[in-house]
Amino acid sequence: MITVCSIGLGIGLASSYPSLVSWLAKQTDASATLSSLLVIGQNTGSLVLPMITGVCMQFLGADSLLYICLINALLLAILFVFANVVVKRYIKQK
Repeated sequence: MITVCSIGLGIGLASSYPSLVSWLAKQTDASATLSSLLVIGQNTGSLVLPMITGVCMQFLGADSLLYICLINALLLAILFVFANVVVKRYIKQK
């Protein structure tokens, strides 16, 4: 069951990074600095999320994976709203 949930999590999150990159490229000038910040953020998330998931599953049990997925989805939604506000302000300044 954990393997199936992990596969579903990977498939569900796989489209978020390319979607964010293409959305930002349409909205702003995709400079090298912005692209490098996106890569650093993505790699940090790739390192931290499995570690947090493993620690939570070890101490709290396998059910914690569902809560981690829910928290991750909420954080992605908040990040999307924040990015949308920042991009709209950036466009107004130009």
